[in-house]
Amino acid sequence: MTKFNYACEEDKNFINRSYSIISNFIFGKNNTIAKDAFKKIFKKRVSEVNIYPQGTINEHVSPEQPGAGK
Repeated sequence: MTKFNYACEEDKNFINRSYSIISNFIFGKNNTIAKDAFKKIFKKRVSEVNIYPQGTINEHVSPEQPGAGK
């Protein structure tokens, strides 16, 4: 199960809306079977998602952290 860490309720709403828009773009609005299957796979394979407030990313992410880039 994926754990989502949000700084505020506004970030949570933004991520949920973004996910909905992107999944509609990829699978189509009416393809609920594909969207549900993707969501199930995502939740199974991704353990944690951290959403950091704009401007604080340098305080929380270092080059040694996985996924931070190089």
